[in-house]
Amino acid sequence: MKIKPQRSGSAELLIAFKQALDESLFVSKGDPARLFNLRCSQMPYCPRSVIVNYAIRGMFQAMDMRMAYYVAVGHAVHDVMQRYLALTGTLLADYTCRECGKKWPMSHKYECCDLPTKYDEIEIRFKGIVGHIDAVFKDRQGRYWIVDFKTCSISGASTKKTNPGQNYMRQVKAYAYLLWKQYGIKVHGVMLMFLPRDNPWEPTIWEYVLNDERYEGAKAELIRQRRIHKDTMNAKSLADFRTLFKEKCNGPYCDMCKREAKDLIEMVKSKIKKFPIIDQQVEVEVSNA
Repeated sequence: MKIKPQRSGSAELLIAFKQALDESLFVSKGDPARLFNLRCSQMPYCPRSVIVNYAIRGMFQAMDMRMAYYVAVGHAVHDVMQRYLALTGTLLADYTCRECGKKWPMSHKYECCDLPTKYDEIEIRFKGIVGHIDAVFKDRQGRYWIVDFKTCSISGASTKKTNPGQNYMRQVKAYAYLLWKQYGIKVHGVMLMFLPRDNPWEPTIWEYVLNDERYEGAKAELIRQRRIHKDTMNAKSLADFRTLFKEKCNGPYCDMCKREAKDLIEMVKSKIKKFPIIDQQVEVEVSNA
């Protein structure tokens, strides 16, 4: 009698893994503040993605397994870098004593009561634009730098020093301008530190010195991005959507920017009663009153 070969347990597990990778979506209620405010990490802002996702899911957000993995790794990297770099005394941030609870805002106070303090990122909240700066680094010459931590692959790290990506560059330039306007700190420049996921001990750093002209350029870009965000929140007709769909963030992971505008119109036109998005903000404010 022939014995039918059985599939191994590892093969079964890989089938389940592939299914989760291709089909699973984790849906959760989104934070209204992340929708109604322009976040520096969103720049360049993508009205295509915001409008289509809101039309389909409203205030709920969906994340697939690939994105969840990268987000989780990114959070872990940020936590480790901030916790240990803060102990060098070179990071300006909001610190809180874990023992006595005393707060040391906008300082280098990395120890209190003979214990490391809790590191909190500097928060940006300026004219409807919000964000959290990963780190503000002070060098030996007393110059301040905005630093943002990013993860990448070893193969991709080599190009980051000269070509980190327009999206990331806009983000840190925005932080620099907003830190100046909100706190009066005019940084010397900005840096993007790329840490390979498979070898974080050899980071690649993109460095960019700012001058008055570049600060003005960051200001102009923020004004433009804030206008697009405002128009997106107030869009209520197909004509509004057609105008906004001319804008693209061209992010490497943005599926909406790869589609034809007419296809996006088809996706949202039956949902037009859900717009404008700003109406949802009114409902949130009332429910929280």
